[in-house]
Amino acid sequence: MVKRLSPETRVIHEGEMVNPEIGNIHTPLFGDSVFLYPNDKSKIIDKPRELPFIYSRLGNPTVQSLEEKYASIENAESALAFSSGMSAISTTILTVLKPGHRLLAVSGLYGQTLDLLQNDIANLGIKVDFTDIDSINSINFDTKKYKAIFVESIINPTLEVADLIKLSKEAPDAIKIVDASMASPVNQNPIDLGFDLVIHSATKYISGMDDVVGGLVAGPRNLIREIAAKRKAFGTIMDPYTAHVIGKNIKTMYLRVNRQNESAYFIATELKKMGLKVNYPGLKNKYYEIAKNNLKGFSGVISFDLGVDYERSQKFMDSLKIIKKAPTFGGVESLITLPWETSHTYIPPEQRRRIGITESLLRVSIGIEDKQDILNDLKNSLKKIK
Repeated sequence: MVKRLSPETRVIHEGEMVNPEIGNIHTPLFGDSVFLYPNDKSKIIDKPRELPFIYSRLGNPTVQSLEEKYASIENAESALAFSSGMSAISTTILTVLKPGHRLLAVSGLYGQTLDLLQNDIANLGIKVDFTDIDSINSINFDTKKYKAIFVESIINPTLEVADLIKLSKEAPDAIKIVDASMASPVNQNPIDLGFDLVIHSATKYISGMDDVVGGLVAGPRNLIREIAAKRKAFGTIMDPYTAHVIGKNIKTMYLRVNRQNESAYFIATELKKMGLKVNYPGLKNKYYEIAKNNLKGFSGVISFDLGVDYERSQKFMDSLKIIKKAPTFGGVESLITLPWETSHTYIPPEQRRRIGITESLLRVSIGIEDKQDILNDLKNSLKKIK
């Protein structure tokens, strides 16, 4: 499939394994755990290994179909699919870093990622330094000290925005890794901005239906081959059924995310008019210019601080009728969560408050429902806690 086609077209057609003798339109579900060996007749090979498929822990045709589709829309040379976003992150980090290497990470990371880096990774002899997003964006660190730099493109759940363009220019020698789950490939393609590796929790916007868990990594072929070798050893490959589901769900991603962008901007603007402290990359704040330069859309996630105690925050969420309480984002249903008790429970309370996570900071993932219905639901719950 030629690159001149738009990503909206490529996401439909790229990577599909069509057999003219059968006339299938979608890539079939290859549920096989094992394949014929030796198999000199196979015309389709496991690309990282450059050999015929042999065992689904190493590679699988259905999984590879999704990988090729994802690589295409990220404008990457190659990609890999994993059992979860966290397995994608951990396998990637343990590939590019060895004992004695130094990693710089943004301090406001998703709680599980932060826990992984400051405990598990640091215990392996890899030095991990943390700094806030403003220091990252101003390049207030010695770029030559670090083998790799890890950021989130939009910080979860405070929604500060990383300046990937500036970081790419100012830290050319470090391996630059970004978790772009909150942006989605619709709103940002980090490799086009100069980053080496982009990671997504495919559970979120890429699949978008809250029905499967998966992760994806895209980047240059040489690095992806190294990560594939670790994936083989760790057994962190995505299973074929999940790849089959995501391979279909991703085809509607541009339709879903563009609607979520529009609705989230509308709702964030209206909540701000009501006097709430709203975090959203599309609002005029200190990150707005960075967001405009680094993002093609501002995402479907907003967060806001009610400025009340824990009990009233719970009452607010319990009063919602359309928006459901659940700790994820990017799906077609609108969801709300209190990061204090979900994504950031791994972090000590004082550290949570230091990075802006309070007992009344709520994160809302805007779905594809009518935007006015979502806003009215929030307004009605606000009345219940006054």
